[in-house]
Amino acid sequence: MLTAVTAVLGSVLIAASALIQEPLMAGKWVATGIAGREVSVALDDKQLTIEYFDSGKSVRRDTIVFDGALHERRTAVKGREVVTKYTAAWQGTRLVLTTDTIFPDGAAMNGSETWSIDGKGQLVIDTVDKPIGPNQAVINGQSVLVRKK
Repeated sequence: MLTAVTAVLGSVLIAASALIQEPLMAGKWVATGIAGREVSVALDDKQLTIEYFDSGKSVRRDTIVFDGALHERRTAVKGREVVTKYTAAWQGTRLVLTTDTIFPDGAAMNGSETWSIDGKGQLVIDTVDKPIGPNQAVINGQSVLVRKK
């Protein structure tokens, strides 16, 4: 009985966390420091849909399911398929993705993205990419976006 109650409470907390973030992350965002780059974010209780724009033109659309299960996403880059396996789940008020990507030339990379809203109301996406292989450097990045007015 206690296990069932704990499972229900865990599910409620995960759903509540997603709902808390929805009004904050959902919307149109403009990248700071990069003219013409915009992102549109739609969020419901199961997934995040992101559409990327460059100078007003849609250039890519991704859907990220955040149920903690392993998912696969296939995208075309210069006409060749890139395969990414990922998991995504809420950790408190942050959405955390972990990825394993295989490129057409056989190169591979592990990575992570952490989506959050900072104290200024900005959407912050922290990334860590770890190419697999000898003498490969870890690549850390951060994107800061402000809500489009």
